Amino acid sequence: MKKMLLSLSLLVMAAIVLGGCPAKEEAAPTTPPTEETDAALIKLSDAKIEAGCGMCKYSIEDVNSCSLAVKTDDGKTYMVEGSDISAHDAGLCKTTLPATASGEVKDGKFVASAIELEKPTVDLSVE
Repeated sequence: MKKMLLSLSLLVMAAIVLGGCPAKEEAAPTTPPTEETDAALIKLSDAKIEAGCGMCKYSIEDVNSCSLAVKTDDGKTYMVEGSDISAHDAGLCKTTLPATASGEVKDGKFVASAIELEKPTVDLSVE
């Protein structure tokens, strides 16, 4: 019986020493992302971005018509407010175009103070 208790005690002690209790790590305080913090992080001034149709090219959720949208360098897409560019008339339902834009993200949308599409270049020369 003593051998059994001694063996059991050694097993328990080995489990405690070898396994141990997981140490609790203190998590660094974080601020959950909000539209306000996102807006503060994304301000563009004469930035090179990509423009396209929010519905046709970027498939942005809840967008049900051809509307101008932009894609920033970090790969995020935003619907555009403050521009009179028609995505459909500019051909952005079929392709995306490089653009130069200034503005900021506000309430999950890119509020443009200026946006200019670059004209597509097509070489029509015959050699």
